Amino acid sequence: MSIDSPTSSAIEKSDPLDGIAIGTVVACDDVKGLGRVQVELPGITKGTPKQSLPWYHCMHPVGLGGSTYSSKFSVPQVNTQVVVWFPKKDVKTGVVIGVIMNRVTFPDNKGNLASDYIMPTSSENHFTENWDKTDEGAAGQSHFSPDMSEDYPFSWGWVTPAMTWFKENMMKRTVEFVHNSFSKFKIFGNGNTVLHITGNFKLIVEKDFYIEVRGSKDTITFNDSYDHVIGNRVDATEKMHMSNVKGGRSLAGKEVSIN
Repeated sequence: MSIDSPTSSAIEKSDPLDGIAIGTVVACDDVKGLGRVQVELPGITKGTPKQSLPWYHCMHPVGLGGSTYSSKFSVPQVNTQVVVWFPKKDVKTGVVIGVIMNRVTFPDNKGNLASDYIMPTSSENHFTENWDKTDEGAAGQSHFSPDMSEDYPFSWGWVTPAMTWFKENMMKRTVEFVHNSFSKFKIFGNGNTVLHITGNFKLIVEKDFYIEVRGSKDTITFNDSYDHVIGNRVDATEKMHMSNVKGGRSLAGKEVSIN
């Protein structure tokens, strides 16, 4: 197996490298789209023009790969501190084998955004309320980033530069996903689930659709509500059924009431 790395006139010869080195990612826009990065290595390549630095492949977790449908893809971003291994003891053929977490990159819920990141400005992208307190008094957290320090080290997850993130807290048994549009869902330890959609919601079911609510059901629509049934519709109520219509009501077909 060969490791692709362009020949560099600036790095023609280098002393044999034994083991690993720690460096900083200076570019991640790999033209081949293979997730490779350029890394500046203090004392080894520091001062070398960026365009002359070799491109290093990144190692991914064991068990992923083999096909497009069994893969994980992520690329260390610029300014990320990484560990580089040199299998051929040559600076031109390094492999990034890990990322070093530090206080700059640790997601600690302080809302520190990259200086060049632009938050959404749409009026629909509002997020002012906390999560529903449906699990041992658990309240919401900032949408800016997940707090991995919560119940450390029993929280894990990921966050992207666009501020979309996922987190699981194994202590509280919660799972959260927040999109940078502020749409979000959370599953609490007791099984309660909250889904908050800041935009429109469309659900397409190509076959049967069945909902069973074993507790109470309460639906509130603040604007108009429209149900279009092309076939027959049956509403069966085993106890009292009450319908309160303050406006008009129109039926194009027949309505049969059975008491």
